[in-house]
Amino acid sequence: MKLPIVAILVLLWIVIFSIKKSKVERLENESSKKFWEKERSSNMVRKSDISQLPYIQIHLNQLPFQESDDTVLLQYQDTITSLSEKQILNLTGKTNTDLKLEYGPGNLEFLSACDQNFTLLARTLYNWGLYLYHQNQLEHAVTVLEFGIQCKTDVSGNYLILAELYNKLGKPEKISELLSVASSLNTLMKNSIINSLNNYQIK
Repeated sequence: MKLPIVAILVLLWIVIFSIKKSKVERLENESSKKFWEKERSSNMVRKSDISQLPYIQIHLNQLPFQESDDTVLLQYQDTITSLSEKQILNLTGKTNTDLKLEYGPGNLEFLSACDQNFTLLARTLYNWGLYLYHQNQLEHAVTVLEFGIQCKTDVSGNYLILAELYNKLGKPEKISELLSVASSLNTLMKNSIINSLNNYQIK
């Protein structure tokens, strides 16, 4: 007895689905195995010297601090002042396993703190620069946001607001410098930032 065409299609779909499911499960198992092998290896790495890593230095005299009654502005300035006394490292794109493999698990807690400090720095610089921009303090905004670029921030808004400022201030040629830095980033936002900056150049 011949099977109805619908039944044949259903059976075919079941077979294809089963094959794809098996393939996905196999890939997931392989990925999981590689991860745990890497994790085990990272836990055996000896603690290395991290004194020569590229720690970020905040030179307060190079940033536009102001005496003010503006509590929002003061909050940004206080955060940056506090961070200037801490160890900061841009470890964007590196997992805990990566850090342990490179520097040993004995350094992980310290490096994680340095990375958290960088995240706070990048976010604060962007918010501070954006606030100054909205207050029409354009040159001050540029100074703050350019320091973010110098630190290789991965906050996309830092690049885009600065590109907008360069256009406003008649310095569109400086957008190419932003593109150069963005191209070297180790972040998922890299391509999005580059595409947006290219649009600013076209304008």
